[in-house]
Amino acid sequence: MSSDVISSEELAAVRQLGFGEEVTYCKVFDWFRLKWGYVAWIEKSGNEYSYKIYSRGVYHRPKNVTEYPYCKNHEEAQVKLLEELIIVAQEQN
Repeated sequence: MSSDVISSEELAAVRQLGFGEEVTYCKVFDWFRLKWGYVAWIEKSGNEYSYKIYSRGVYHRPKNVTEYPYCKNHEEAQVKLLEELIIVAQEQN
């Protein structure tokens, strides 16, 4: 499986929010930007990856997340970023 293909659970969650086509992480991140206004990205610092969500002058974090999102690799960061985008969008919905 390609690292750019999201899981069936992630696909079900974004479809509930209104996304209607076959998806890759890149496509769904673009969709969140266009539909919800969330600009999301992954950064590498040393050997760790982190991700951020920004919209309307604010960095968004789900209410139930307390740790800063460091990941071991880019693929893990994609999964965590999508999970967080779904939570943030559901909280705003």
